[in-house]
Amino acid sequence: MRKRAVAVSLLSLALSGFWGGGATAAPYTGQSYDTFSRYYKENISFINDNDNRHLLPLALAKSVDPLENTRILYSLIGDTLHAEIITGDDGSTIDSCCITLTAPSGMEYGNAVYNDFAISGYQSYALLMAMHPDLDPVRRYALVTDVVTGMAEGDGQYQRQLGVYTLSCVRMDNVAELRFQKNQAENTEEAIEEGSVPREDTPLPEEDPEVSLL
Repeated sequence: MRKRAVAVSLLSLALSGFWGGGATAAPYTGQSYDTFSRYYKENISFINDNDNRHLLPLALAKSVDPLENTRILYSLIGDTLHAEIITGDDGSTIDSCCITLTAPSGMEYGNAVYNDFAISGYQSYALLMAMHPDLDPVRRYALVTDVVTGMAEGDGQYQRQLGVYTLSCVRMDNVAELRFQKNQAENTEEAIEEGSVPREDTPLPEEDPEVSLL
């Protein structure tokens, strides 16, 4: 039942909005890029398994921050999905992560543009989930539900604390931006779980959500 619920939720969250709508170590000092990358790949497998998708992990280009050569930039540039990750001075721990999802023009239900955007939607969820420190992808997926519900209730705006990061989400017209900004030196597991992300024993929703990032 949980597998079916996850699949239904993912599909509805990715597509419906345009037409209606494990413990972590403490203290926690931030998500390392290595962990982010590993979780992202795990999240892709999780989505594939629960929604019968065939997504492949995307490669993020690595470069040196031209302003501070100790910082590393990881970029994913596309027409509908863009992501930029900047590490701290150690070149490892993520200082900021910005995920931008843009709905293209000419999109109609079932056409090629629509299908391509659906793929970008699933990929944006995998990237969002990768910033959550929990070992369990089910609990990482709960962050997606938290964000889309918060944006729906906040008329396109939502903010929460996730460990040492402030997550700020804004939707305007056909663009949704999800930005993590590190603003604390360290935090504990209790603070990481602050907000509406369910505990491990909280069931996922059984009904289709009527909200999405866009």
